[in-house]
Amino acid sequence: PTFVPVMLASSAMAWFVLPPGALLKFAHSLAASTVYASNIIFHLESGYFDSDSALKPLLHTWSLSVEEQFYILWPLLFALSLALRLRYIQFLSLLVLLALATILWRHYLIYEGAPWSRLYFALETRMDAFVVGGILALNFDTFREIAKGKYWHIFLNLCVLGLILVIVTGSPYDIDYFKWR
Repeated sequence: PTFVPVMLASSAMAWFVLPPGALLKFAHSLAASTVYASNIIFHLESGYFDSDSALKPLLHTWSLSVEEQFYILWPLLFALSLALRLRYIQFLSLLVLLALATILWRHYLIYEGAPWSRLYFALETRMDAFVVGGILALNFDTFREIAKGKYWHIFLNLCVLGLILVIVTGSPYDIDYFKWR
């Protein structure tokens, strides 16, 4: 609902503030963001001759585009599981495999020297976070019961173990590839 007023206000400001070349790029990003494809446009526009991000008032819409693209795929995964008559545990396994495949794909792209914009703006390099969120949402009642029950300490230990794993493996900023900032 807030997308339309933001686009109208951004368009009005862009008309008065942006130079003609940047205004044309703004129009492209405006069209792309209305169909949830701005992440693709921003990936294709990035590079050595890319304009400053200050001249891209709709740059923030890339994450909305990635999110909406996932929300188009998410019901298709459910439809596929119904068509294949997957049991719940099979569907859950499929989601875990999808998350792992996304992580492996991202690391492969890093190894192959893919441009940072491909890693940053693409759905297939960020899908693991959405899938893990989906798994947690699908199992919310189970996790809540575990946390409330007599096994809550196991649940907390797993959370601490996960935190330690994140700390030990480091952040993306520890990888030379991501030191472009």
